Amino acid sequence: MGAHTFSLHVNGDMTAQEAYSMAVEDAIYEHGNDSYNGTISTTRGFKILSSKPLSREDARKRAARAIDDGEVEKWEAAGAIRTKEGWLFVGWAAS
Repeated sequence: MGAHTFSLHVNGDMTAQEAYSMAVEDAIYEHGNDSYNGTISTTRGFKILSSKPLSREDARKRAARAIDDGEVEKWEAAGAIRTKEGWLFVGWAAS
């Protein structure tokens, strides 16, 4: 079994926990509850990487650095980055 990176933006005025829960529920609904389904639902929660609202472009750059620098690791917590429109989650999904 392997892993691949993902990034997923959740729009809306909500907390990181609410956005993460919504993303996981949607992933399970669309891809099933398989622990290797390749989605955010295979992560172990999340950790805040930036709570200051960033533009989508700056959030994508921050997400790429998090992957490249090992701030988010395979099969661990996703990173959460606040954007002006919601939350961007980035990490490794088991597949």
